[in-house]
Amino acid sequence: GILDRSLIWIVALGILLPTMHQSSLGSLMLIAGPRLHPLWHTPLLPLLFLISCLGMGYGAVIVESSVASRFFGRRAETKMLAGLAAIVMPILVMFAGVRFVDLAARGRLALLFAFDLRSVLALLEFALVIVAAAMLLRPADRHRAGTLFRSAMLLLAAGALYRFDTYLVAFQPGPQWSYFPSVGEMLVTVGLVAFEILVYVVLVKQFPILGGPPASIQPRRPPDVARVERAGVPG
Repeated sequence: GILDRSLIWIVALGILLPTMHQSSLGSLMLIAGPRLHPLWHTPLLPLLFLISCLGMGYGAVIVESSVASRFFGRRAETKMLAGLAAIVMPILVMFAGVRFVDLAARGRLALLFAFDLRSVLALLEFALVIVAAAMLLRPADRHRAGTLFRSAMLLLAAGALYRFDTYLVAFQPGPQWSYFPSVGEMLVTVGLVAFEILVYVVLVKQFPILGGPPASIQPRRPPDVARVERAGVPG
C-alpha cells in the first residue's frame, strides 16, 4: 500500500531531522566565540553534538525498551539491543577520542586538569562516556539486561550534561549578565516530557507497535519435544 511504499522515506526523514537538529545545536554555539569556555568552544562542536546524539539515541532506545518490557509485560529485547551495543560502543570511543585530541591540538589540556568547576564537569563528561563504553566492551556483558540499562542511563546523563555545560556552565555572556532557567521554563520542559510520555503510552496501547507475544505467553513446543523434556532425556 501507500504506507508500505512511503515507509522508507518516513524512516529517512525521522533520521535526518534529529541529526540536523543536533548538529545545528553545536553550530549555534560557534557564534559565541570567546564567550564560550575554551574547554567547550571548538570548530568541531557540530560533530561532537552529532556523535553524542547517537549515543543518547541508543541510550533512549535501551531505556524505552526496558521500561516497556517491564510495565507492558513484553519479552526483553536483549539480543537486538546487544547488537546495537556493539555498534554504539566505538561511537562512544570516537566521541571521547575526538574531544581529547581536539583539546590537545588546541593546547587546552591544562584547562582540563585545572580541577575547577568547569574542568571537573568536563572530566565527568569524559568519565560517563568511558565507563558506559567499558560496560559494553565484553560480548557477555552486552547480553545482560541490567548492564545494558545501566550503561544507557550513563549515556543519557553524559549527553545531557554535555549540553547543559555547553549552554549554561561554559557560556559566559559578560560580567553583568547571567542566566539560569526559571521555574516557569523548567515546568514547561517537564510538561513537554510528560506529554510525550502520555502520547507514547496511548499509541502503544491503541496500535500494535510493540511486537512479539507478552512475556507471560510461552511459545508452544511440539508434542515430541515436550514428552522428551518430561522424561528427562537430553535433547
